[in-house]
Amino acid sequence: MAEKRSLFWFRNDLRLADNPCLLHAAEEGSVLLIYILDNAPHRTELGGASRFWLHHSLKSLAHSVKGHLCLQQGDPAAVLEKLIKKYQIRSVCASVSYEPRWMAHDKKVASLCKKL
Repeated sequence: MAEKRSLFWFRNDLRLADNPCLLHAAEEGSVLLIYILDNAPHRTELGGASRFWLHHSLKSLAHSVKGHLCLQQGDPAAVLEKLIKKYQIRSVCASVSYEPRWMAHDKKVASLCKKL
């Protein structure tokens, strides 16, 4: 039987330790770790300090996972759909966002994941 492949989508929470969602993904089998920079025009643009923090945080995270971090840019639903097909992903794990601007977007991603 083929190993189950999961995808873990880092969002605002970039921690490895004490991350129950990441632990769940790891228990499922092999895990593709990703971060998606959503730079759509309707999204709030990151300021200089936020971009600086994000750059160094992602660099540290990539170092911690020995380079096994897939960095993507674009519409998260489209990026996830492409990666799900390419890597034959069977489950997607991500932390929930309670920010109103992300909640409607997350419904679109959840709908995509229900097809797995």
